[in-house]
Amino acid sequence: MATFEVEHVVPSGGGGSSEVENLAWACGRCNRSKSDRVELTDPETGATVTVFDPRAMRWRDHFAWRGHELVGRTPLGGALVEALGLNSARRVAIRLDEQVLGRFPPPDDG
Repeated sequence: MATFEVEHVVPSGGGGSSEVENLAWACGRCNRSKSDRVELTDPETGATVTVFDPRAMRWRDHFAWRGHELVGRTPLGGALVEALGLNSARRVAIRLDEQVLGRFPPPDDG
């Protein structure tokens, strides 16, 4: 079973509040990988981008599925996929299992 942690979009150490507008659910691995970063570097373009904010940005604007791998549609998306290791062998294997159960791909909720 997956467990999630409360993630500060803008880290509390960087001035982010604990108000609901600055909080999101994240898996533990993603929360630790992001840590206190507010910017990431896109591996393809070298562009420095802000971290994805699920409260203010639409997922489909920045990410897409290519088979069982997540790809960035924008430098922000590419940077997050790389920084959080979103296509690790384990995560891809989980998506394969989820597909068998009818849970992958997830609905496109915006």
